[in-house]
Amino acid sequence: MARAKFRTIIPQLLPRKVFDDAFQAAAREMEKDVKGSFEDATQFFKNKPVFRGYVRISGEEIYISVGTDSVPFRYYDLGNGGPGRIIRPVRAKALHWVDPDGEDVFVKWVHGYDGKKVSESIQHIWAGGLMADYFDRHLQQAIQESGHAI
Repeated sequence: MARAKFRTIIPQLLPRKVFDDAFQAAAREMEKDVKGSFEDATQFFKNKPVFRGYVRISGEEIYISVGTDSVPFRYYDLGNGGPGRIIRPVRAKALHWVDPDGEDVFVKWVHGYDGKKVSESIQHIWAGGLMADYFDRHLQQAIQESGHAI
């Protein structure tokens, strides 16, 4: 009768640093790509806003922030009170801007407009599914590189 020998294999736990590094890499890559989403949404701006990103990972929380201090982007994104609002000059006698043909335009008032909600739609897209894909991909890669893959 043949004798069989069995050996117990006890897998080692992945070091915490492997997870931390994977999450850090995923968050940094995601921050860069979210910034790219905002830059794509404003590519037609004559004076393109500069977007800055920030990543903070602490304990159980991952915080990724992308923003700008551009006032034109703020009005494009949030609007200025909606179509029911009348905007009048405060200190001047007329509102002034230069139209796309280079002509000066002077008016006594204009209607407000709703914003395009760019920030809201980008956040919905990323939080709705893309974020998980980034973290899954980076964790899989970390597991592969650590030798724990099946």
